[in-house]
Amino acid sequence: VTTTHEVNLGDIITIKGRISLDKDFGYGYFYDVIMEDAEIIK
Repeated sequence: VTTTHEVNLGDIITIKGRISLDKDFGYGYFYDVIMEDAEIIK
């Protein structure tokens, strides 16, 4: 999950965002599934 929001360790959260498959950021960073630009819904 990528987001600009901060959460504390142990927080229980619900998130909403765009799901991407087979995302390659280069430099060895490859994700089969990733949620990007996530928003925290409490």
